[in-house]
Amino acid sequence: MKWLLLFLLFWVIRLQALDSLPLHNDEGLHLTRAVEVWNLHPFWEIRDGKIINHWVIALFYPQSSPVFVGRISTLFISLLGLAAGLALLRRVFGSTAALLAGLLWVASPYLFFYERMIFSDAEAGALAILAVWLAVRLADRSTIQRAILTGVALGLAALFKFTAIPFAAAIAIIVLASRASLGQRFRALIVISVTVTALFAIPIGYLLLRGDDLFSIALGWVSGGGMSTGLAENLTRLWAQLTGLSTLVWTVALGVGLALLLMLRPRRGGFLLIVIAVPLVSILLLGRDVQPRHFVVALPGFLLLGGAGIGL
Repeated sequence: MKWLLLFLLFWVIRLQALDSLPLHNDEGLHLTRAVEVWNLHPFWEIRDGKIINHWVIALFYPQSSPVFVGRISTLFISLLGLAAGLALLRRVFGSTAALLAGLLWVASPYLFFYERMIFSDAEAGALAILAVWLAVRLADRSTIQRAILTGVALGLAALFKFTAIPFAAAIAIIVLASRASLGQRFRALIVISVTVTALFAIPIGYLLLRGDDLFSIALGWVSGGGMSTGLAENLTRLWAQLTGLSTLVWTVALGVGLALLLMLRPRRGGFLLIVIAVPLVSILLLGRDVQPRHFVVALPGFLLLGGAGIGL
């Protein structure tokens, strides 16, 4: 019952005045792509690395109430990520830790804002959390079926937005650190890789048949971030997101929670913290012109672990 109440709280808070903000330019682009799905153009203008996020919008028929329909699709995907994160924390740290983690997720002003927009970043971040949970299950018991499911979740996250690709390294760390035999671990990684490749084969083939370039806009985002100036700028923008939303309460709670997690569960907590830090570090080092919304791909994992620390 408590989990249903938490999901209901998430839904009620996010759903209020969902279409009150003016439509952002990128939101309009995603809505246009969703309409093009109905015109039998499922991969219309996907060079920016956002390949299938508009498919979810298309399911709700965006020709009617487009702003509300587009934004509610983000809520559905975000709720899926929250549920996966809670399942992961219940498995590793127990119910109380998971409950507090869910409350910190719901109360975060940062996620509140971006989960109510037609951006693919929050969706990719939620699906990445799903992939991490499935990878932990795979590490507990290595099977072909679990490896395929992990690959599907990782592939979908990357297809929603390329900024989720660094989670591939996080998944690899989880699998390689498992207690399975070396052969089982490599088999799982091969199955995950093949699954992700198969998911990308269709849009890549579509672009090749049309004679379009392969994601030039998205790949252009990865450049120069490793230089000191780029890294410094990205760190400044990250700090602005953590402190610039009218309240420091959630940021302080996040920091305290992560510290408590490392104190109370240094082994498991430290391992998961390393896993979810990989994508954020990748964005900071490799990203060029990192925008505030890009961090929402990586920050939900930190919020989950911070809340788990408070719960512990």
